[in-house]
Amino acid sequence: FFSCMNRMTVQNAREQEMALMADDQSVNSDTESPTKKIHGTNSWRWYWEHEVKGSPMLGAFNIICCVVGVGLLGLPYALSQSGWVGVPLLVLTCAMATYTCVIMGDAIQAVPGATSFGDLGQAAYGTHGRWMVSTQQYLTLVGVASIFLVVVASGLAQVFPATFPNCSSNINMVGCLVVFHIFFHRLNEVAILSAFNLLVAILITVVVCWESVNNRLQDPHTVLVNTVRSSAYNYQFLIAFPTIAFAFGCHTIIPAVYEELRDKSTYRRMCCLSMPVTLLMYLPVAVIGYWAFGDKVADPIFKNFDSAAINIVILLLLVHVMMSYAIIMNPPELALEDQVVKMINGSQHAQLLHFASHHRWSLRMLLRIGLTLLTMGIARAVPCFPILLSLVSSVTGTTTSFIFPVLFYRRVVKDVPPRSVHICNVILLFSAVGGLSGLYNAVLGLGDCHLDGVGC
Repeated sequence: FFSCMNRMTVQNAREQEMALMADDQSVNSDTESPTKKIHGTNSWRWYWEHEVKGSPMLGAFNIICCVVGVGLLGLPYALSQSGWVGVPLLVLTCAMATYTCVIMGDAIQAVPGATSFGDLGQAAYGTHGRWMVSTQQYLTLVGVASIFLVVVASGLAQVFPATFPNCSSNINMVGCLVVFHIFFHRLNEVAILSAFNLLVAILITVVVCWESVNNRLQDPHTVLVNTVRSSAYNYQFLIAFPTIAFAFGCHTIIPAVYEELRDKSTYRRMCCLSMPVTLLMYLPVAVIGYWAFGDKVADPIFKNFDSAAINIVILLLLVHVMMSYAIIMNPPELALEDQVVKMINGSQHAQLLHFASHHRWSLRMLLRIGLTLLTMGIARAVPCFPILLSLVSSVTGTTTSFIFPVLFYRRVVKDVPPRSVHICNVILLFSAVGGLSGLYNAVLGLGDCHLDGVGC
């Protein structure tokens, strides 16, 4: 999820750059031979424009980079909630995410000019639909940014327990560190960060699986079924659904990815490639992590380990999360800034108008510091990674990944086949029940967040 909104933020700048590159190539095509174009100084640009850009492989790579992230760390714990039934649940969720990805393509085709999730919302339900989608997106981003703070605070306590033992103090310190992002107004480059995200996810997969197998060999008597049930939780398989759904959340960027495809007929192939590949990355961590630790698996799972290899991976993850904080917070900060400026311009208050026009930088800093303090407040209020993750995914993740795509598809596409109607009804029912179950149990677990050994 780290890179999703990053890509949305810079989409226009990237499209303009590609358009200029295309113009350059069209001019050069009259004067240069194909051999010269391929072997010339701009051959990498020609290769990107004609071979890579718009290909289904690049689209699948973008989706995989978007999906794989923090959610990877919570999957073994999700299986500890559900038991082994969580494995087919993980496969089922992947199938549902693939299907909603496919029908979103049909919805985009039915709405000419749709290039964003908000465009689909407006086409389906008018201005209220766009407002509903935007609210969900910004709530998701603020929630994910708060999860980032908890992950970093937990990682610091894991790697440096003597120096950073207190969860609340760690969150405060991390919040002060990420406040540097207020000096960046626009984000212009994401490819390196996306690749770094995928690299870290692969390292986490390899190291967690290796360390988990070693732990199981040393302790072969791991309990694989929950034997201790606190009063705050009802361990049913639906409780694990929001966490698993969060791990497949990429649907907000699908319109942008669809727009970049050179051949729109390859869209379904891209969806059917990206989601199963993501599942293949998730299954080893989820299955081996649960197999190794059973009902003692921690969330995030790196809290079960204490080795140099896992500490290095944690540090890489922390660096990436701290860099991604600026990316995640950029869209809601820009939206808040625009709304405040519109309100000031509409108020016709002389002093406010003077402040907005002559101190725009100061206004931006105040608003962004305020949103940073909001994420710190959420992280301090809910310092438990599994509960905060469940809250965010239950409230927004299931909605944007499953409910909205189905509703938009049925609203804007004419003559939906009866078979698709039945599948959509099943997805709506399962997503609603799973999301509400996860939300209910997350709310019940809020009281345990500040107990010793539970927070972070």
